[in-house]
Amino acid sequence: MLPVRTHPELSYSLSNLQMLCGPCHARKTRIEVGHKPLTPKRQEWRDLLRDMQRNPVEHERKSNA
Repeated sequence: MLPVRTHPELSYSLSNLQMLCGPCHARKTRIEVGHKPLTPKRQEWRDLLRDMQRNPVEHERKSNA
């Protein structure tokens, strides 16, 4: 896979496409743009927030126990 940023002529080339889920796309984009990967603590926090969004009732029960 060649980045479209440096190879715009491949934007719609099927051989240069890659399907990624949202989190994987964000991680790959961060790396390509030059941002450092998330620290383990930061990733743990992000995962917790994502889980709380997906399962709000479960987390509400845990906090009320």
